[in-house]
Amino acid sequence: MSENDTWGALSEKFLTTLHDVIYEHFAERLQTRTVQEFSIDDLEAIEGYRSDKAYLQTKRNQKIVESRKKLDGYTCQVCHFKLQVNG
Repeated sequence: MSENDTWGALSEKFLTTLHDVIYEHFAERLQTRTVQEFSIDDLEAIEGYRSDKAYLQTKRNQKIVESRKKLDGYTCQVCHFKLQVNG
């Protein structure tokens, strides 16, 4: 990473590195399962199977979001768009 990288490029590099670290950590637990073909009458036929998933999620504090919207007059601080309803 260099000083000339944009925020988008830096965050993309960070997410790629984070993905690689998580994948390496869980690689031994991840197993590729093959789905066997069974007749519906076979006792071994199963409708589905369980699989592990890992993902990152961002949660926002709605009180802070609403306070910021009021403070900014419901105007986007990036593009200056202001939503007007009924007028």
